[in-house]
Amino acid sequence: MNINILTFLNFLLASFILSLYPNLLYRCCTDNNILHMTSIRAVLRKTKLANHKFPIILRFTKNRRSKYFRTPYNALEPEWNSNIGEFNKKSNNYIQNNRLLNTII
Repeated sequence: MNINILTFLNFLLASFILSLYPNLLYRCCTDNNILHMTSIRAVLRKTKLANHKFPIILRFTKNRRSKYFRTPYNALEPEWNSNIGEFNKKSNNYIQNNRLLNTII
């Protein structure tokens, strides 16, 4: 998978913004002595793009409500391991792509 420079810079800018506002990622609050945390997972969305690939999105879940955010990655279904939410060995540059996804998560 080739990532152009603008897409990569947008990805770095988004991760920088999330590092400035960590409450977007790990927002905790105590309500009636119950701790609520946000869980983050990379998932493969099931809607095809024009290039016949599927977008990789981040799913933020808190109190059983989910919000989805796009990443610059796309993959085919055989290139994605849905159990662990990572690229597998069938994908090009899978090690680099997994490292970048894990820096966000």
